[in-house]
Amino acid sequence: MNINYKKFFFALTISVFTFLSGCQNAVTPITPLKPGEMQATVSGTGINGADQFYATNAQVTDGTSTYFIFASVKAQDNSDSLTIHILVPKQPDIPYTVTVANDNVAVVDYCVTTQSGCITYRSKQNAGSVVVKITDISPTVQGTFSGTLPADPGSGGVTISNGAFDASF
Repeated sequence: MNINYKKFFFALTISVFTFLSGCQNAVTPITPLKPGEMQATVSGTGINGADQFYATNAQVTDGTSTYFIFASVKAQDNSDSLTIHILVPKQPDIPYTVTVANDNVAVVDYCVTTQSGCITYRSKQNAGSVVVKITDISPTVQGTFSGTLPADPGSGGVTISNGAFDASF
């Protein structure tokens, strides 16, 4: 009887591990984010495979007609500084969605700072596919973002998924 239980628990353990490791969204946004937090999964840089971007310094500058949201962190190996900048137009009704490639104001940058400068990936009008959703603006600016950002300049690009922010004024 003990042998059957051992086989059963071994098979169960392998099944649970396989199920959990195969999940498409193994990293999900913290819900809700605390004020000042931003996170995203970034793939395609060739640095660490998929980088987990998590910052506790997310801030927003409230312009006349735009919100400028930004945050930065060190990479997992602590060698490269990673920065995300999100510029979106203000709209009167909350929530609202901005498709960056279709907007003449919106821009989303992902910058990897190296010793020789910044490798910039940018979604802007007619480039990339980032979508930003502003879900609340009081007392912080909260929202989500995801999509592709082509290298600017150059070839290649990155994909951002599970992006979320709660940026402090």
